[in-house]
Amino acid sequence: ADDMSLQTITDWWKLHTRSQVTPVPDLFLTAVKLDHDVTGAQYLHAARDDSNNLFSVQFRTTPMDSTGVPHILEHTVLCGSQRFPCRDPFFKMLNRSLSTFMNAFTASDYTMYPFSTQNAKDFQNLLSVYLDAVFFPCLRELDFWYEGWRLENENPTDPSSSLVFKGVVFNEMKGVFSDNERVYAQHLQNKLLPDHTYSVVSGGEPLAITDLTWEQLKHFHATHYHPSNARFFTYGDLPLEQHLKQIQEEALCKFQRTYPNTAVPAQIHWHKPVAFLMNCLYLYHRPPPPLFPAGGVPVQYCEQPTNGMVYFRAMCNLNTLPEDLKIYVPLFCSVITKLGCGEMDYRQQAQQMELKTGGMSVTPQILSDTAELDLYEQGILLNSSCLERNLPDMFNLWSDLFNSPHFDDEERLRVLVMMAAQELSNGISYSGHLYAMTRAARTLTPSADLQETFSGMDQVIKYSFFLINLISKMYHFRCAVNATPQKIADAAVEVERFMGNIASHRKERKPVRPNIVKRPLDLHAPSGSAASRKLISEVNFKPCQMKTYFELPYPVNFVSECVRTVPFTHEDYASLCVLGRLMSAKFLHGEIREKGGAYGGGARMGGGGLFSFYSYRCVGVGDTALNRYRIRERAHSVRNSTPSFLCIYCSDEIKQAHRERLFAVTHKNLIDVAGRYLGIGQRTRGVAVLGPKNENIKKDPSWVVK
Repeated sequence: ADDMSLQTITDWWKLHTRSQVTPVPDLFLTAVKLDHDVTGAQYLHAARDDSNNLFSVQFRTTPMDSTGVPHILEHTVLCGSQRFPCRDPFFKMLNRSLSTFMNAFTASDYTMYPFSTQNAKDFQNLLSVYLDAVFFPCLRELDFWYEGWRLENENPTDPSSSLVFKGVVFNEMKGVFSDNERVYAQHLQNKLLPDHTYSVVSGGEPLAITDLTWEQLKHFHATHYHPSNARFFTYGDLPLEQHLKQIQEEALCKFQRTYPNTAVPAQIHWHKPVAFLMNCLYLYHRPPPPLFPAGGVPVQYCEQPTNGMVYFRAMCNLNTLPEDLKIYVPLFCSVITKLGCGEMDYRQQAQQMELKTGGMSVTPQILSDTAELDLYEQGILLNSSCLERNLPDMFNLWSDLFNSPHFDDEERLRVLVMMAAQELSNGISYSGHLYAMTRAARTLTPSADLQETFSGMDQVIKYSFFLINLISKMYHFRCAVNATPQKIADAAVEVERFMGNIASHRKERKPVRPNIVKRPLDLHAPSGSAASRKLISEVNFKPCQMKTYFELPYPVNFVSECVRTVPFTHEDYASLCVLGRLMSAKFLHGEIREKGGAYGGGARMGGGGLFSFYSYRCVGVGDTALNRYRIRERAHSVRNSTPSFLCIYCSDEIKQAHRERLFAVTHKNLIDVAGRYLGIGQRTRGVAVLGPKNENIKKDPSWVVK
C-alpha cells in the first residue's frame, strides 16, 4: 500500500473517508478500501508479502424465483466473451494457465468469480479473461441450452427415442436435490426467510429450471452484472496500481453509474412459531449401534511468516493396528474431538477449541510409498492451529483429548455415531464420483483396498459398529510445526511436553503385523542415524479386476474406472500425470460434459499409482458411456511445492526430479504410456457405478451388484 501511486488512485478511485488504509499486524497485511468515482464500484485490496496473488469480482444477485437464473448465468458467462469468443475460455485456461485456483460460485444472494496464481503475467492474462467474461459475455442461445436446460432424444442417434431433459446445471441440481441434508437446509432457509430472495432456490430447483428463458437470462445479466453492483477484491504482493489500471482500462471505463435494485430488505419478524413438514430421503438408516466400554518422536520445525499463527500437524502411525480394528479408525477420528475431555464436557471443550485454536481435527491417513505400489503407511493425522499466545492452551487440549477423553458418556457417543453415519450417507450424492473411484480402485493395490475401508462404500455400510479402545493402539508419531522464527523455541517446548504426556499414558503392545518394512524419514541421512517410518507390506495381496454396481435412489450416476500403473518415482509417472490433464481438457470434457450432459468428469493420475477416469452427475450409463472412458500438471506441482510433512520422506530432490520429468514429457511419451498402461488388456483395472436402477448391468454376470 505504501508503494502505490496515489495519483493512479485519484484518477479513477477515491479512498473511503474512514479506515481507508488499515494495517492488520496479526495477519501481516495492510487493507485498502476504495470507491470508483464514475460507477460506484467498491474495491478491497489486502497487500501482503505473499506471492500467491488472488483476484475476485462478485455481484449481488438476488433472484425472485427458483429457475436458477444466477447459477445458469454463472456458467454461461464463462462460455465466451467479446475478446475471447471461443466456446469455453474458462476450461481452456485451466490447461494453459499456471493458476493455483480458478472457479466460480453462486450463493443465495451473490455470485463470485475468483482465481489465484503465483505468476504476474498469468495474473494479468486471467484478469483479462475474467473481466471480459463477466462484463462482456456472448450469452449465446446455444450456450444457454447447453448449460441450462434443453430437450433431447434419450438416444441422440435415434430421433424416435423418448425426449428427456438435459443441461449441465439441470443435472447438477438433480444431484444436489438427492442429498437430504441439502434439501432440508434449503427448505429451512426458504421457510425462515419467506419475504424475499432467500425464499427461492438460487441454484435452481430442477422442476423450475425448465421455466427459464434465454431472454430472462440476458435481462438478469443486464440488471445485475454491472460495476455499480460489483465488489472487487485482490490480495498478495503484486502492485495495487497495476490492478486498478487494468480493471479501469479493460472494463470500468465503458460504464456509467446505475442504481441497481438488488438490496435485500430485513425479514419481518414473526409473532408466533410456525411449523412445516418436509420429506427427505434417508439412506442406510439403521437403529442406534451397539456401544462398547472404554478400555522419541521426529519433529519437523519450519520457520515461516505465519500471520502470528502456529500450525501443528502430527502423523500417528497405526501400522501395528489389528485387522479387526481398521474399520473403526474413521469413526474414532470423527468423534474424538467432540466427546469432551479432562475436566470439560463436550460443550466446554468445543468452546475452548473455538476460543483458543483455529480448529482441531483428527483424520485417517493412508500414505502410499513413492517407489513401490504394494507398500503403504496407515495412521491418523492431527491438525490444528492457534495464535502464538495460545500455544500452551492448544497443546493442553491435545493432551486432554488423548489422555482423558470422555468415552464413558455413552449417550453422547450414540449421538455422534448416528451423526457420523448420516453424514457419510449424505456425502454420496455430493461426492459420488469419489466413492466410485475409491471402489473401482480397491482391488488394484493394498493401499487402495484400505482406502475403501476407511472412506468408501464399505465405511458407509459398516458404520453400525464402534470400538472405543482404538486410542490405546497408537504407537508412533511424527510431527511438523510451522511458526515464526521467534516462536519456534516455544513451540518445541510445548511439543516435547505434549509428547511426554502421551508417552506416559501409552501401553506397550506386541506387534500384530509380521510384514513391516522400515524406511528412513530422511533418505539422505547416514545409515543408522535417521528416524524411521514403518510401512506395511501386503505379501498376499494380488491385484484383480472387478466391476461393482451400487443401486441408489438417485436420478444421476457416478462412474469410475481405475487402472493400476506405476509409483511416484517411476520414469513414466510424470507422463501419466500430463496425460490425465490432457485427456480431461482435450477429450473427456467435451465427451462427458458437452455431449453427455454430465456435470463433470475427467482423468487423473493418483499418488498411489492408480490412473482414474471418472464422471459425476451424469444421466445414463451404458456401453457407450463406458467406452468413452477407454478412449496443468506443472501448475499443480508448483502449488504443492510447500514442504509437506506427510511427504517428509519425499525429499526435495525427489520432488525436483519429478518436476524435471514433467518438463521433459514429449508427445511420443504420451502415446507410449497411453498404449502401455491404458490399452485394453494391458493392466489390471476396476470399475464402479453408483446410481439408479440399471437392468442391463443387473443382468450382466460380470458385475457385482450391491
